[in-house]
Amino acid sequence: MINAFQEITSFEGENFNDHLAEITLFTIFEPVFTEYMDPAFCKKVVLYIVYANSVDSSKIGVGNDRRRELNKIFKDLDIPSKGPHPFDPDMGERNFYDEIVLMMNPAVVSSLERWLQHKDNQQLEYLFTLKNAYVQHQSAALRDIRKASSEIDYDQKFKCIEYMMKLKKMIADAESELQQNNPKLKQAYEEFRQAKQKAPTTGPADYTW
Repeated sequence: MINAFQEITSFEGENFNDHLAEITLFTIFEPVFTEYMDPAFCKKVVLYIVYANSVDSSKIGVGNDRRRELNKIFKDLDIPSKGPHPFDPDMGERNFYDEIVLMMNPAVVSSLERWLQHKDNQQLEYLFTLKNAYVQHQSAALRDIRKASSEIDYDQKFKCIEYMMKLKKMIADAESELQQNNPKLKQAYEEFRQAKQKAPTTGPADYTW
């Protein structure tokens, strides 16, 4: 049985989509290729999804700041935050950060769901779903959510914060349960606890908005 994570992240050839087809993984990411069309751009989006949502990924860790992790993966892959459509500039400027990191593009969400289902680990799928939901609510809480009257909807922003608090507890519970069943995650958690005090403080410059 192939290691899907390794097959995707270690490929350095030119025909990435053909490689995915050869290892029977193309259908998972087909929505991304249909949406963005440009092969080089699509490869970056696929790598983002895989790096951000795989227990084998060294780019994520147990208990880490999910928003910061996703932002770093996005930047390391050199995906532009905003810009013209990678295949058709006439479509106008698009916000790729929102589409990919905040999962506002249905094609990205669809491929992400297929990837998690392919991993065939319901517990892991549940954990990443919670973490991704946390990032979405965090983003909404920090933005100017407005009512039809154009006034800032503080009630909705507060609800987002409440959801974040609940999700944080659910994430901690899910991580704890997963650690007991996954030796790698258990070791990663211990490493995280030891390194937590040495971690740099997160500042505004660490994020793409």
